[in-house]
Amino acid sequence: MTGIHGNSEERFGDTPLTFGMTRYQNCSDAQDTMWRFHVSRYIGRDRLIQVELSPAEMRKAARYLERAADTIETDGGRKPKPAAA
Repeated sequence: MTGIHGNSEERFGDTPLTFGMTRYQNCSDAQDTMWRFHVSRYIGRDRLIQVELSPAEMRKAARYLERAADTIETDGGRKPKPAAA
């Protein structure tokens, strides 16, 4: 893969970690495209971890994070879930 055709990074909250997506495309074959998800320290720095994930895997990770947030909000199911804002 050559050429980075798209990149976005975002920091959430007061943390030095940034989360981003980078799109790679083979310049000789426009159909050959790959997205990588990465976590790094500070925007624009070296990656701590970089993985290739399918859309299904990304959705699975998002569902896991949603369940983890619910667990924290309800203290593992010991108190009612807060009303949606």
